[in-house]
Parts: sequence; C-alpha cells; structure tokens
Amino acid sequence: MEDKYSYLIAIVTLLLHHFDRVTCIFVTEWPVSVSTFENSTVEFFCEVHEKDDSMHLVWFTDMQPGDNRVSFNFANETVELNHENNGGQHSMEYDDTSGVQKLAYRITDVKVADEGLYSCGYIPLPIPQAVSSENFLGEIATLEVLIPPLESHPRCEVTGFDLIPFTNSSAIGLPLDLRCEIQGGRPTPDLTWYRNSDSVANGAEVNLLQHVLSADDNGVEFSCVASGKALMTNTSCSVTPLRIPPTASITSSSSYVTTGMNVTLICKGDGLPHISEIEWFVNGISPEKLEDFEYEIYDEQTGSESLSELNIFNSNFAKNEQ
Repeated sequence: MEDKYSYLIAIVTLLLHHFDRVTCIFVTEWPVSVSTFENSTVEFFCEVHEKDDSMHLVWFTDMQPGDNRVSFNFANETVELNHENNGGQHSMEYDDTSGVQKLAYRITDVKVADEGLYSCGYIPLPIPQAVSSENFLGEIATLEVLIPPLESHPRCEVTGFDLIPFTNSSAIGLPLDLRCEIQGGRPTPDLTWYRNSDSVANGAEVNLLQHVLSADDNGVEFSCVASGKALMTNTSCSVTPLRIPPTASITSSSSYVTTGMNVTLICKGDGLPHISEIEWFVNGISPEKLEDFEYEIYDEQTGSESLSELNIFNSNFAKNEQ
C-alpha cells in the first residue's frame, strides 16, 4: 500500500516538473482496477488525445508490488510479450486511425503471478537510461487474481461422532463441536454458521461452533455458508445433529361401532420439543370436507405430549378405517 502512495506522489511531482510539456496531452480514459478469476482474460485501456512529441507513450507494469524494479513497454506498437514469471500471455495493441490514440494491454489465461500494478502513461524524451516510477506519469490500476475454493467445499461435520444424526433423547445435553472447513479460495472466503436462519458464529478457513444439544434442536438444521469475492455465488453445507421422529397412536372409546353410535377417538402424539399440531383424516380426507359428518375436536398440550380427541356423532362410518 505504501508503494502505491509513493507512485502517486511521484506522479504529482513529475506533473509539476513537466507542466509546460503535458498541457498538450489529454488522457480521456485511464485503466481501471479489476478483480478477475484465474485463467480468464483481462484488458486495460487508455485513450490519449493530442500527445506532445516531447513525451513517449508507454505501458508501465510492476509485476511484484513492493519490488523496486520497474518495467515498461512502448505503447505505440502492437506486440506480443512473453513473460517468464509463470504468468499469462501479455499483449499490447495500439490504434490511432480515428485520430485518438487507443491503447490496450491484454492478459489471457491470467495467473496469480500477473497480479500487480498496470497503467499507460508517458515518459519524457529522450528516454532516461534507468526508468523508475519517478520517470512515470499516469494513473495506476491494480489487478487482483481470484481463485475459487474446491468444488466440494465447504464441508460440515460433527467432530468425534460417526453416527449423525442422533435419534434418541439420550443425546440431549451432549456438548458438540460443529466444524465447517473450506480449502482453497483466494482470498479466503468467510464462513458463517446459521441455526435455521439465525447467524450464530463466523470465521475463516475453519469455523468451529460449540453447541450443547437441547430438545429445541430436534430437527433443526445447522448450516455453514461460505461467502466472499472468490465465489461467484455463496455456497453452503449443513448438518442436523438431532433427529428424533415424533410418535402417534390412536385409541377408541369403543371396540365395536355400529351405525348411528357416537364414538370418541383419541390421538396421542409425542415429540421433541413438542407436537405443534395434530390433524385428523378419514380415509385420507379431512373431516371438514366430508358431507353429513358430525364431529367435534378437542386438543390438549402437556409438555412434549399432545392429545387430540375426535368425537363423532351418529356415525355412518362404522365400516370406515380411521
């Protein structure tokens, strides 16, 4: 960051020093900083009007920010550049057919080694023997190279336990370590744990959530969401540590029912943390949709146990299976 500011200071200094020369140079477009994924193609553009003959257009590159070495290439030529830094393929294009000098710097198959500072600009003629940032006059753009994490990540697990989810109430009160891990990614994505839709913990690379199971966790999904610049869309994984299915049973007030009798059916439901609702069906049909079916329903909640009483009057459904 300090090097970038020093470049800007050098630009202002050189602008004042060469003010009588640069008043005839009008740059209408400078290169813009960009973040792009590895193996993609990126282009930087400049447009220059009425270049002064005492200045020469160049592309300035600093492949390793913080290094004092400065490289440049003449911008008024169309050339292919082969770099020996394990980077992508660099090329420049120059066009002045419209009277406006249009400069392009293109990198195909972008690599991390290409990350750095890029700009078009102009240096005074004659060209100094040793070109450094002090000889350069122009705006600076930054190239950031992104790499997504591995496709199978993030990964969620409950450490120390092979059989998840737990399916009986003996697991209630058990302390758990819920681990979310991501590999790869540049920059490293952020990881956030959610209990249902509520955020409960966040971190990077490895996110550990310590949680004590309670009855309220039955059937609850804990999800870990990865987000950041290295991801085109957020990705996630999830785990449900506790999954105890509810139970239900039906008893009748009479073991034998004939037409016209009143009968009471009782449905007992038990589940964690509780049964929120019991629904009645007769041959798969809700009682309220049946014609000439007289009934009343009474519901009762006691702790985790729920009772629902279906009273049928003048039953014409003696042979129907309840």
